[in-house]
Amino acid sequence: MILFNTRFLYPVSAVKLQEEQGLLPAEFLQTVGLLRPFLEKEKAYGEVCTTQVTSPRGRPLVVHYRKTYSRDNGFVVEILDAEVVRPLAKAA
Repeated sequence: MILFNTRFLYPVSAVKLQEEQGLLPAEFLQTVGLLRPFLEKEKAYGEVCTTQVTSPRGRPLVVHYRKTYSRDNGFVVEILDAEVVRPLAKAA
């Protein structure tokens, strides 16, 4: 049995995450670290997928990613975007 390490790429803009979402790079990387076991086992290849996770600071985040496989590179997970889920306004 041959096991390939999963590589993670982060083409998402850290500046955009910080300015638009208020998400600091350290919180983002810790959150992706929490998702790592799930993403390594993910079976959807080539499709852009979305999952929700709670950051270490307790904020709900939506993470968009794509997982691919090639003989040369093995498994690669690209984290395409992340956003903080804003709470819905309560009805009066």
